[in-house]
Amino acid sequence: VRTPYATSILSKLLTDERVAPILVTRDSASLVGAMGNWVGLDAPRVLPNIVHDMTALEYTTGRAVARGLSPLKDALDCAAVGPALALEAPKFYHKVAMPLVRYKADPQCVGDIDNKHHWTLTYDYLLLRVLTHFTKDPTLTMWFNEGRSPLEEFSSYLEIDGRAATAFLLWMVCGEDETLVARLYPDWMSSMPEAPQLIKVMHIEKKLPNLQIGLMRLVEQYTTSRRAETLYNRRSPWGLRPEELLHFSIMGSVCDILDVAVASLLNQGSENHWLITAKDRGYPHWLRAQVVGYTEREPMEWQRDLEELSHLNHPLGQVSLDGKVSVE
Repeated sequence: VRTPYATSILSKLLTDERVAPILVTRDSASLVGAMGNWVGLDAPRVLPNIVHDMTALEYTTGRAVARGLSPLKDALDCAAVGPALALEAPKFYHKVAMPLVRYKADPQCVGDIDNKHHWTLTYDYLLLRVLTHFTKDPTLTMWFNEGRSPLEEFSSYLEIDGRAATAFLLWMVCGEDETLVARLYPDWMSSMPEAPQLIKVMHIEKKLPNLQIGLMRLVEQYTTSRRAETLYNRRSPWGLRPEELLHFSIMGSVCDILDVAVASLLNQGSENHWLITAKDRGYPHWLRAQVVGYTEREPMEWQRDLEELSHLNHPLGQVSLDGKVSVE
C-alpha cells in the first residue's frame, strides 16, 4: 500500500547505507530502479549506497555477493549482516575497497599515455613473505633478510625442482588437502610431488620445523574459532573447513597487500595505473605481482616517491615487501 509511512520507510531503505544491504539481490538493478521510481528517488541517489553496501558485505564476509547464488539467499545474507555492517567492515574496506571500486569503475583510469613515463612496481614471492610472517619461521626470515631467493632455497631444502616445490608449497597453504589444491590450482597439480607427506616428514619437520608448527597452530586456531582473518582483518565466510580457512587467511593477505598498493598509489596522486593479472603475464600474482602505470612527473622524483610508498608501512613486520621500482 502506497502510504506516506511506507514511502518514507522505502526511501530510508534505499538511501541509508546501513539498511540498503537488505535490498541487494542478483536483480538489484531492476529492483532498485522500480523501488526508486515508486518513492520518487533518482538512480544517482540510490545506486552509490547499493554499490557501497555490496562491496562492504563482500569484504566483510569474504564471499562475492549477488554473483551466482539465488537472489533470496543473497537478500537473506544481506539482511543478516546489514545491522552489524558498521562493526564488521574493517578499516581496510573504507580506506581501500571503496576507493578501488570507484577507480576501477572510472573509464579514465587507463587514460592517455602519450608523452608520459612508464613505470612498474614489482613484488616478488608475496606468498612466501606472507607465510613467513604468519608462521614466524626464523629460517625463512633469514632468507629474506639476507637477500636470498626464497624459492630456490626452499627447493634446495626439499631436494626437488622449483615448480614441484611451488606445488608443494600450495599443498601446505591448502592445509595439506590435495583436493583443495586441485580445485583452486588445477594447473599446478601435474607438478605435485608423488609423496608430499613423505617430503614433509623428511625435510620440513627436520629442516623447517617452525614452518610446520606455525601452520599447525593456525589450523588449530581456525578449527576452534571457525573463522579466519587476513592481514588487513577481512573475515572469512562462515562454513569453511579449517584447510580452507588457512588458505583464505594466507592467500587473502596476498591479495590485500596488492589492493593496498594500488589504493596507496591513488592517494599518491597517480591516476593511470593498474595491476597486471596472472592471465596477462603468464605467472601467478603470489609469485610475482606488478603494478604498472604512466606518469607526467619527473622520473627521478617519481622513482623516489614510489620507492618510499612500496613499503606500505611494513605490514609484515620483520619481513620486507622489497618492492622493486622502475621508471623509464
